[in-house]
Amino acid sequence: MFSSCFCQVPTVFVRSKSDIDIDNRSRRMKKPKQEVKYDVRQAIVTNIREQLPLELKDREIFVISSWLIGDTAGLMNRQDYALDEGELIRFVVETARRRRVK
Repeated sequence: MFSSCFCQVPTVFVRSKSDIDIDNRSRRMKKPKQEVKYDVRQAIVTNIREQLPLELKDREIFVISSWLIGDTAGLMNRQDYALDEGELIRFVVETARRRRVK
Protein backbone atom coordinates (compact mmCIF):
# COMPACT_ATOMS: atom_id res chain seq x y z
CA MET A 1 0.00 0.00 0.00
CA PHE A 2 2.66 2.54 1.04
CA SER A 3 6.16 2.73 -0.33
CA SER A 4 8.81 2.67 2.34
CA CYS A 5 10.83 5.43 0.65
CA PHE A 6 8.00 7.85 -0.22
CA CYS A 7 10.22 9.09 -3.07
CA GLN A 8 12.67 10.51 -0.51
CA VAL A 9 10.06 12.96 0.82
CA PRO A 10 10.03 13.32 4.62
CA THR A 11 6.64 12.30 5.97
CA VAL A 12 5.10 13.48 9.23
CA PHE A 13 1.55 13.88 10.48
CA VAL A 14 0.18 17.22 11.60
CA ARG A 15 -3.08 17.40 13.50
CA SER A 16 -4.43 20.94 13.78
CA LYS A 17 -7.32 22.47 15.73
CA SER A 18 -5.95 21.25 19.05
CA ASP A 19 -7.20 24.49 20.61
CA ILE A 20 -10.78 23.32 20.07
CA ASP A 21 -10.05 19.97 21.74
CA ILE A 22 -8.35 21.75 24.65
CA ASP A 23 -11.30 24.11 25.11
CA ASN A 24 -13.80 21.24 24.96
CA ARG A 25 -11.96 19.03 27.44
CA SER A 26 -11.31 21.94 29.78
CA ARG A 27 -15.00 22.84 29.81
CA ARG A 28 -16.15 19.21 30.12
CA MET A 29 -13.77 18.37 32.97
CA LYS A 30 -14.06 21.82 34.60
CA LYS A 31 -10.28 22.13 34.73
CA PRO A 32 -7.91 24.86 33.50
CA LYS A 33 -6.64 24.50 29.93
CA GLN A 34 -3.07 24.13 31.16
CA GLU A 35 -4.06 21.00 33.09
CA VAL A 36 -5.73 19.23 30.18
CA LYS A 37 -3.67 20.20 27.14
CA TYR A 38 -1.07 17.41 27.48
CA ASP A 39 -3.81 14.83 28.02
CA VAL A 40 -5.44 16.10 24.83
CA ARG A 41 -2.14 15.75 22.96
CA GLN A 42 -1.57 12.22 24.25
CA ALA A 43 -5.11 11.16 23.29
CA ILE A 44 -4.70 12.56 19.77
CA VAL A 45 -1.28 10.94 19.23
CA THR A 46 -2.51 7.59 20.55
CA ASN A 47 -5.57 7.71 18.31
CA ILE A 48 -3.51 8.53 15.22
CA ARG A 49 -0.91 5.84 15.93
CA GLU A 50 -3.63 3.21 16.35
CA GLN A 51 -4.95 4.02 12.87
CA LEU A 52 -1.61 4.06 11.06
CA PRO A 53 -0.35 1.13 9.04
CA LEU A 54 2.70 -0.58 10.53
CA GLU A 55 5.17 1.02 8.11
CA LEU A 56 4.13 4.53 9.20
CA LYS A 57 4.00 4.07 12.98
CA ASP A 58 7.50 5.55 13.43
CA ARG A 59 6.60 8.90 11.81
CA GLU A 60 6.53 12.03 13.91
CA ILE A 61 3.15 13.45 14.89
CA PHE A 62 2.75 17.16 15.59
CA VAL A 63 -0.35 18.40 17.40
CA ILE A 64 -0.87 22.11 16.80
CA SER A 65 -3.26 25.00 16.78
CA SER A 66 -2.97 26.65 13.38
CA TRP A 67 -4.51 29.76 14.94
CA LEU A 68 -1.63 29.91 17.38
CA ILE A 69 0.97 29.70 14.60
CA GLY A 70 -0.74 32.52 12.69
CA ASP A 71 -1.38 34.68 15.76
CA THR A 72 1.17 37.41 15.07
CA ALA A 73 -0.78 39.91 17.19
CA GLY A 74 -0.50 37.65 20.24
CA LEU A 75 -4.24 37.49 20.90
CA MET A 76 -4.29 33.85 22.03
CA ASN A 77 -2.85 32.80 25.36
CA ARG A 78 0.11 30.73 24.19
CA GLN A 79 0.46 28.99 27.55
CA ASP A 80 -3.06 27.62 27.30
CA TYR A 81 -2.73 26.18 23.79
CA ALA A 82 0.93 25.71 22.78
CA LEU A 83 1.85 22.08 22.14
CA ASP A 84 4.04 21.16 19.15
CA GLU A 85 3.99 24.40 17.13
CA GLY A 86 7.63 25.30 17.82
CA GLU A 87 8.82 21.74 17.17
CA LEU A 88 6.94 21.65 13.84
CA ILE A 89 8.48 24.92 12.67
CA ARG A 90 11.97 23.72 13.71
CA PHE A 91 11.40 20.40 11.93
CA VAL A 92 10.36 22.10 8.68
CA VAL A 93 13.26 24.57 8.76
CA GLU A 94 15.84 21.91 9.62
CA THR A 95 14.52 19.47 7.01
CA ALA A 96 14.55 22.15 4.32
CA ARG A 97 18.07 23.17 5.30
CA ARG A 98 19.37 19.58 5.16
CA ARG A 99 17.74 18.93 1.80
CA ARG A 100 19.23 22.09 0.25
CA VAL A 101 22.76 21.18 1.37
CA LYS A 102 22.72 17.86 -0.52
